[in-house]
Amino acid sequence: MNVDRQAGAALMLCGFCLAAEIRAASLAEKGGETESPNVMLQFNDGSILHGRLVRLKAASGICIQRSDSSDPIEFTLEKVSRIQFTGRTRFAETDRPKCRVFCHLGDHFEGELISIDTLTVALDSAVMGSIRIPRQAIAQISFPGNSRELIYSGPVGMEDWVISQRTSYSESPAEGNAAWTYDGESFAPRGVGTLGRDFGLPPLSRVAFTLNWTESPRFRVIFYARDVDKYTYSEGYHFFCSGKGSIHAQPSMALPSAPVQNLTARLPVLTRGNRVRLEFRLDSQKGICELFADGIRVHEWKGLGYSGSGTGMVVYNYRPQPPFTIKDIEVHEWDGKPVRREIGNPASTLIRFGNHDKVVAEVDWLKGGKLSMKVQSRLMEIPIERVASIRFPKRTRVAVPSTTPLLVLRGQNRLSFALDGIENGRMIGASPVLGRLSLPIDSVVSLDLRTAAPKVIPATAETEPDPRKPE
Repeated sequence: MNVDRQAGAALMLCGFCLAAEIRAASLAEKGGETESPNVMLQFNDGSILHGRLVRLKAASGICIQRSDSSDPIEFTLEKVSRIQFTGRTRFAETDRPKCRVFCHLGDHFEGELISIDTLTVALDSAVMGSIRIPRQAIAQISFPGNSRELIYSGPVGMEDWVISQRTSYSESPAEGNAAWTYDGESFAPRGVGTLGRDFGLPPLSRVAFTLNWTESPRFRVIFYARDVDKYTYSEGYHFFCSGKGSIHAQPSMALPSAPVQNLTARLPVLTRGNRVRLEFRLDSQKGICELFADGIRVHEWKGLGYSGSGTGMVVYNYRPQPPFTIKDIEVHEWDGKPVRREIGNPASTLIRFGNHDKVVAEVDWLKGGKLSMKVQSRLMEIPIERVASIRFPKRTRVAVPSTTPLLVLRGQNRLSFALDGIENGRMIGASPVLGRLSLPIDSVVSLDLRTAAPKVIPATAETEPDPRKPE
């Protein structure tokens, strides 16, 4: 315990000593005054309120102004679980980030890698400006564009995504008629409808995404979909999440009366938890799909048959319900083999290259676009464009208190954040990794105050739908 506390103190001190240099542009001004953002407040009891932000201070709470109220409304932050900043579109998010930095604390950042030395990693972030991250705080640096097998990593914007019109409405019709929304980090349904994209899925693919929910989720996902703008019971492999702790599979090209092998995969986490990382490993040549939950193989479907001519993916929310979210989507070409065990040990640095080579190395520095490292006591300099990821030595995990707010920024930036408040259109606070920060409100997606455990509602006892028949 003392070791953990000492490590935590050292990491905090290092972070504050290397405070981030923030040079992102400030909030646009109108008439000499900063424009107040629109926010959605989610309370510990599940209640939701929209309004325009008047003020936010850690000490005094949050104050909003609603159009249907003559006076501003104030709340203490102990009653608020999440603050969502809505309608912020200033930062472009269509470009794939050149690298992503993952920290031991769970924070991660994206941007262009500028340099590495013995103490720090310098990153140029589109939303945070130039930041310097203590090297001992970093677990891994990945380069999504340098891996030959990576097809997609995101979302980082709406480009090439197709969203249908919803057929049932939420309480906020002014937000539009789209069935799904994108908040800069994740997709969330707002009614019955589809979210789709044509990834050009190869015959052997790995598709993974993180699912979060407040009530047992119910949705359908199609791989090798021909039509990505709607849900059709035609080509592709269909998987149904029933909301009762299971996922069903049904090949669309099989005969309706034909039995499907191993139809149902049981996932108790879908009724007991509120988050899971799902991965589908698809072999359309053999009609096989393996399902992984949080990295553990939980099921295999065989006899799925012909996948059809489609190469897209569609997620279909088929019932009005409290929202779930889908984020951190990754699509890979797969060689059909089990993911190989990592070489080396957690105390070593592992370099993975775009051609799937990997070496245990000692990283010295990065400058001028070249990474200097020692491999088997021999010095090597490799162009950074050939590197897919750098996994740094595993350290004693320093736990962040569960009540420390989580700040989500545009793109895929998120960090633990001790809030002071908002002043002159900027959010002020401190990060245990980056130190004191002053961030433009334009860059903020949400602030999760973590004042209460997420509410999980168990599935009802209603009959499961027949996965072979569309509802």
